[in-house]
Amino acid sequence: MNIDKTKSQKENFKGFKFPLKGDIDALYMSNYVLAADYLARRINSEICLELCCAVGATTIIMAQKMKKIFAIDNNQTRIKNAYLNAKKGNVLKKIEFIVGDVMDDHILKRYKGEIKWVMADPDWSPPKANVRTHAHKLKDTTPPADLLYNKIKKLLTSDIVFRLPISISIDEISSLDPSEIQHVYIKNDLKFFYLYFGKLKRENGITKLWL
Repeated sequence: MNIDKTKSQKENFKGFKFPLKGDIDALYMSNYVLAADYLARRINSEICLELCCAVGATTIIMAQKMKKIFAIDNNQTRIKNAYLNAKKGNVLKKIEFIVGDVMDDHILKRYKGEIKWVMADPDWSPPKANVRTHAHKLKDTTPPADLLYNKIKKLLTSDIVFRLPISISIDEISSLDPSEIQHVYIKNDLKFFYLYFGKLKRENGITKLWL
């Protein structure tokens, strides 16, 4: 079992130094600054395709360390807010926001050969469920994480990172290809999993990250 530790820092909501613009559900589901920053540093790549970007929390932080991010979400209002958040974060020039269905083959195929890895962060709740009702099965996220994973692997790359809720069991996650299942702790509370596939995983099985 591998363990990473990063010193915490006191900032505003989830670590952002400015108020993120967005709906309550999107803000509730958004990533933490320290976690997004860790991911960008760990992957250390110039270009990324991010699927289900919502209001751009992960996008903005990763853009600080990358040259280009293509960020897709099917919610037009959230993309508008992501645009405003990226502008406020002074990284707008590095990001191309796209309103579209991440399950659409034609949209994904546009980036074949242009990107080397994909970050996916599907909504953790089943369709029409309360945002705090997290899925227990990969098929119950929005869109279904298992179907999205297989589509990315088939059309783009096997080098994939997923952010998923801790309500999904390790046995369920293991139904996908072998992966590194990183338990991400924020101030000693387990918040979510990062799943690393392909060349992005350092080892198979569980690792832990304290931020």
